Amino acid sequence: MLNELHKLDLSLTTLEAERGMVEDMLDVEAAKARAAQADLAEITQTLGHLRALEDTWRENFRKSLEAVVSQGATSVMGKPTQILLTSSTFRDVTSLSMTIKQGTLVTPVEGARGGSLIQVLSVLLEVLMTISVTPPLAMTLILDEPFGMVSKHYRPAVSALITELNDKLGIQFIIVTQEDDYVDCAQLAYEVHSESGSARLRVLTSRTEEAVL
Repeated sequence: MLNELHKLDLSLTTLEAERGMVEDMLDVEAAKARAAQADLAEITQTLGHLRALEDTWRENFRKSLEAVVSQGATSVMGKPTQILLTSSTFRDVTSLSMTIKQGTLVTPVEGARGGSLIQVLSVLLEVLMTISVTPPLAMTLILDEPFGMVSKHYRPAVSALITELNDKLGIQFIIVTQEDDYVDCAQLAYEVHSESGSARLRVLTSRTEEAVL
């Protein structure tokens, strides 16, 4: 009988020890869970702040974009032209729609008519994207027939706009075109023509007098 009681006592002692180990493990896991909850709360709060900053940045960028592009379009078109931008986010993907407003006429860019305005807007947006991602000391835009659909009526204003962007923003434009209307805005212009299978360059305008290369 005493032997059986001794065995039972040992079993109880073992079970108590195992229970203590389980309780310790539960305490450790509970501490981990509390730490995880605290981390989750901190991350959620940080994401909230970042989203608020992103919304503020996006709104400021939208307003700046509207102002700059509207000013450029107005200077070229010769009448008040307002560019309205609307951003929307779906499943964390942000899209931007553009609307042109002249007086009471409001037209989405996707369905806009009039090549001159669309061509100018395209170049202005390229300029803005270049400014936003390129170091200030290396801003260069290479444009291939960027104003092919701009009517002759607006070309002097476009030339003036290019000159202003170069002077104020320091952007270097390399323009490839068959139109000679834009030569006046260039600091250096070359005419390229083929003769007997070889290409020849002729300086049309530069800081020095005209020369044949």
